[in-house]
Amino acid sequence: MGIWEKIGALIYNTAPRLVICMTIMVITSALSLQALEMETYGSLQLDSGIAESAGTASAAAEGSIDANHRLSLSDSEFYIHHEAEAGYAGDVEYTIHEAYLVLLRNWGNLTFGRQRIPWGTGIFFSPTDALHPASLTGEAETGFDGLSGTVLLPAGITLAGAVSLSPALDYAEAASGPSAEELGERIRGALSVSGYAGTLDWRTTMVYQWEQVFRPGISLSADLSGFIISLEGALELHNSLVYITGMETPELWDPYPLAGGGIEKTWFGMSDTFTVIAEYLYDGRGYTEEQADSFFSALPADPGPEVLAYSPALGRHYLNVSIEYNHDEKITTEHGILLNLQDTSGTVFHGLTYAIGSGVDFRLEGSWSFGDEDESEFGLYSQLAAQYEEIPDELAEYAISASVEVHF
Repeated sequence: MGIWEKIGALIYNTAPRLVICMTIMVITSALSLQALEMETYGSLQLDSGIAESAGTASAAAEGSIDANHRLSLSDSEFYIHHEAEAGYAGDVEYTIHEAYLVLLRNWGNLTFGRQRIPWGTGIFFSPTDALHPASLTGEAETGFDGLSGTVLLPAGITLAGAVSLSPALDYAEAASGPSAEELGERIRGALSVSGYAGTLDWRTTMVYQWEQVFRPGISLSADLSGFIISLEGALELHNSLVYITGMETPELWDPYPLAGGGIEKTWFGMSDTFTVIAEYLYDGRGYTEEQADSFFSALPADPGPEVLAYSPALGRHYLNVSIEYNHDEKITTEHGILLNLQDTSGTVFHGLTYAIGSGVDFRLEGSWSFGDEDESEFGLYSQLAAQYEEIPDELAEYAISASVEVHF
């Protein structure tokens, strides 16, 4: 496929979302002359590295630009966060993470476009978050396409609602001539009520989509003498999982719980900070030990990456621990481990950032995974990663990279 065909395919596949984002940009450009404040910031990064899995190694080099633009008006605000990545093979990937217009009112606000809403209390895991495209990790950057609103109530209580069109847009791109009823069934709605009780930050949530998601939840967070304690739990009443051939698929109304808890603490020195974060996740969507054994026994002799679509997790118990040390805002070192406690597999991450000068960082990163490739989640990930043309760092047995990042 030539470069123009690639560009055409990219435009065709992203057209529905681009229309939403471009419409917002046209509206706000007409208001730009009335802007009270305009802000642009971001980074330019050059990265090179190598990753290996199952005896297969791949080298990669890429450049990326990540930019944020904020336009403040008297009673509204426009924000866009977008990113472009170019690989050494000449492929270019453009992503709009957020692009929204928010109308500010005394009683609250209304927001239109692609957006992310603070949801839950977890940093690595958020069991209540079934609103965003990736709902179990706080690291996902891309928001949902739709609209939301908040209303400020007495006693510091906030009522929020959202409608996500992302599932309908995804289906429209994949299906041929979808009906209005089919698209309507893929609209996802959410409600949230939040507030404070002393130092306790609480939030109750509900997310619903026809025969896909029906998830009430609650999250709590409190500062106890500098220790940030968080608890979060949800009950998914719709079971929309599809298991691999040979395994029994659960009934639609076969609810499962999701729960998480974490602790975070930062110690401050004269010119140093040290932070420790630990979070546990119980994922009722994942397999029990017996189901995991059935899953691995049912795998074909030469499985492809598509087998991971049959379950969002191959276990039910996860632990993520990270530490970060910063010295004089010059040197930052990070270390973390993500474990599947059920099969004792996981991945380890290390990072070192050195501020060369004002707005320029040099960074080294390394990661490695461990686990039996025939009977563990991360072992299977590493085995499947070898089938990719460019092995993803997060799936590789090991990956090392170096980068220079310029902030503007």
